Amino acid sequence: MYKVRLMRLNLLAAAVLLMLLALRTEPLSHALLLWLAAAWLAVTAGLIEFSHRRPATLPWQLLPSLLLTGMLVSAPEQHALWLWVWPALLMLPQPGWLLLFSMALAGLSWWSLAALLGFEQTLFSGLVLLTLMLVGLARNRQLQPWEATRRARVRLAPGLPLWSAQQLAEDLNREGCAAGARKCTAS
Repeated sequence: MYKVRLMRLNLLAAAVLLMLLALRTEPLSHALLLWLAAAWLAVTAGLIEFSHRRPATLPWQLLPSLLLTGMLVSAPEQHALWLWVWPALLMLPQPGWLLLFSMALAGLSWWSLAALLGFEQTLFSGLVLLTLMLVGLARNRQLQPWEATRRARVRLAPGLPLWSAQQLAEDLNREGCAAGARKCTAS
């Protein structure tokens, strides 16, 4: 529960920062993209809760990817620094199709900046972005076994705020093994 509060605070702080940025943005279309991103963060902060019943395959990274692409393609000269957010988005566990889609959007975003930069800068920024995205993908792949285990876990008993008997026995055994309180059995 304490992590949920911290996550909520971080999301609200990011929403406030985007709102402040939107207030200073000139073209209305660019400001609307920032307001939409801020609203998404604020709504997510309001709805986030500690629950084991959350759908595991909900691709929540899709909206930030589309908003980021929209900002970079619509006003690359104004939002060029946001290009470096792509590696962070690729680090998080997400479906494979969304990884490929996000990589394509990152390439489109980088290409939209090519007109602003010279050939050498475009090439160098592309290589740096590719390197950072590969680091992000490596982190993503490192988290995949953990994510698969989380999805395969037995959920709460349907309709009740209680663990199933099988999950409770596994968790008690795991906690006992971690504390060294009793002999562990291989699960």
